[in-house]
Amino acid sequence: MGIKGIAWHAVVADGEVFDSTRQFFTDLLGGGPAWEADGYTAFLTPDGSNLELLSPTHLPAYGLNAGVAFGFLVDDLDEASVGVEAAGGALIGDVVRTDVVAYRHFQDPAGRTYALTQRLG
Repeated sequence: MGIKGIAWHAVVADGEVFDSTRQFFTDLLGGGPAWEADGYTAFLTPDGSNLELLSPTHLPAYGLNAGVAFGFLVDDLDEASVGVEAAGGALIGDVVRTDVVAYRHFQDPAGRTYALTQRLG
């Protein structure tokens, strides 16, 4: 399947906790967010990993493990998707493509949600 590392992390928070967590990661990572929208903030780390802070309104319908999830960096999203199913996981949701990444979520046999992330370009 070619797992290369962890490329995506998500933390869910709401209200004042969202704001204080956003400030914490801004200070900790030493720079401002790469992307922001109401209830969504994304930070990029120097190695290209993505840390997303999400309000509950930005969660997919299948959720994110009581508020924390991560995604595996892969070279080929389609090949890795086949590998997830072969290992007993279930693909959920659609493939999402942006200018810089393609990703899809999956669940392990215990129902925990993760992502596969392929960097583009």
